Amino acid sequence: MTNLMIAFNAVIPMFLWMLIGYGVRLKGLLDDTSQKQMNSVVFKIFLPALLFYNIYKTDLHMVLQPKLMGFVAVAVTIGWLLSMAIGMKADPQPQKRGALIQGMFRSNFILFGFPLVLSLFGPVGAGVTSMLIAIVIPLYNVLAVVTLELFRGCRISVKGILIGILKNPLIVSSVIGLFCLILRISLPRFLESTLAGLSNIATPLALVVMGAGFHIALIKENVRNLTLAILMRLVILPGIFITVAIWGGFRGLELAAIMVIFAAPTAVSSFPMAQQMGSDGDLAAEIVAFTTILSCVTIFLWIFGLK
Repeated sequence: MTNLMIAFNAVIPMFLWMLIGYGVRLKGLLDDTSQKQMNSVVFKIFLPALLFYNIYKTDLHMVLQPKLMGFVAVAVTIGWLLSMAIGMKADPQPQKRGALIQGMFRSNFILFGFPLVLSLFGPVGAGVTSMLIAIVIPLYNVLAVVTLELFRGCRISVKGILIGILKNPLIVSSVIGLFCLILRISLPRFLESTLAGLSNIATPLALVVMGAGFHIALIKENVRNLTLAILMRLVILPGIFITVAIWGGFRGLELAAIMVIFAAPTAVSSFPMAQQMGSDGDLAAEIVAFTTILSCVTIFLWIFGLK
C-alpha cells in the first residue's frame, strides 16, 4: 500500500495540473494562439531554467559511479535506437514519427527520480539520482533534437540537425549547467534563488499549458500510436533494461534508479519541444497525459516486483 501511495502521490498532481489547463481552455481563457505562445515561453525560459538548476545543484564529484553511469548512457541510447526502428515502421507521417519516437524513449526522470528514490531509500538516494540527472537529461535532449530534426519535413539534413542541437534552449542550458558543475562555478545567491523559483514553476506551468492544448477528439485518430507509445514507455523498455540491469549485478539503490529512468512516464518537456519543432504536438500531449496517468499503476507494479 505504501508503494502505491508513493506512485499515486507522484502522478496525481501532474494529472490535476493538466486538468486545470484543459478547464482553462474550455472556459475560453486561453485560445490556441495564446497556448502556443505560452508553450514557447515554457520551452525557451522555464524548462531551460529547470534543467540548468537541477544539473547545477548536482553533487557529481561525490557520487561518481562509472559503471552505473555507463550502463544508463548505453541503455538510453539503445532504447532510442529501438524506438527509432519501431517508430519508423509504425507511421508513415514524419511529424507523427517524431512525436511517437520521442514519446517512447524519453522518460520524466527529473520529476519521478527524486520523489520515488527518496521515498524508497531516503536521503542517501539523492546523490545517485542527482548524478544520473546530469548524465541522462542532456543525453535525452540531444537525442530528442536529433529525432525531431530528422523528421521535420521529409528530408534528412545533417547541417539542420547540428544547428538544431546547438540552438536548442534545453541543450544549451544543460551544457552550461554541466560547465558550471565541472568547474565548480558558484552563482550569486540572488541569481540562484531566481533560477530556483523559475525551476519550481516550470513543470506545473508546462502541464497547464499542455492541458490547455489537449484535444480529446484527436485521441481516436492517434489511438494506434498512443497504444504503442504507452506499451514501449511503461512496459517493454523498462522490462528489457531492468532485466539486463539485474543480470549485470545492479541491486538496491542503483537498481531503483535504473527502474525509475526506464519506467517513468514520458517527459513533460517532450510536448513543448515537439510543438516548437514542427512535430505532432497533439500526439505528444496525449502520450505524456496517458503515460503519466497509467504509470501510477505500472510503477507500483515495478516497485512491488523488484522489492
